[in-house]
Amino acid sequence: MKFKKYVLIPILVIVCIIAYVFFAKPTIEKRTWVLSYAQQAEPPLFVVAHNDDYSFSDVDSSLYKFSKPIELTLEAEDGKLILTDTTNGNIYEGTYKVKSWGKHINQSYTVVINGVEGTANISSKPGRMLFVSIGDYYLHFEVN
Repeated sequence: MKFKKYVLIPILVIVCIIAYVFFAKPTIEKRTWVLSYAQQAEPPLFVVAHNDDYSFSDVDSSLYKFSKPIELTLEAEDGKLILTDTTNGNIYEGTYKVKSWGKHINQSYTVVINGVEGTANISSKPGRMLFVSIGDYYLHFEVN
């Protein structure tokens, strides 16, 4: 009887892991996303803002020479977005809706922030990343 328990538990764990991999989808909701960097959408593609914790290397110096440190978070729930800029004391509000929903690929959303329409895409590999294209900027967030 004990033999069955020792065999069933690992099988159940493996089934749960497989189910998670195949059915869990990265979503924008119920997470706190932290800005890694904001980049100009048009050449020369300079980074204009970066997370306070970012450490520059010599390779980064030319891209980041105009960049300012900023602490910006994004939260989404029930179709509403809130971006909180604690560095400058600003809060931006917006909306989102699903644009496309692939089974094992990036999720895509239409976003509107302060009246400006853009897109957001979530990648589950590597790690969870959120890419927002809005106005003249690309924003890169990582899940907190």
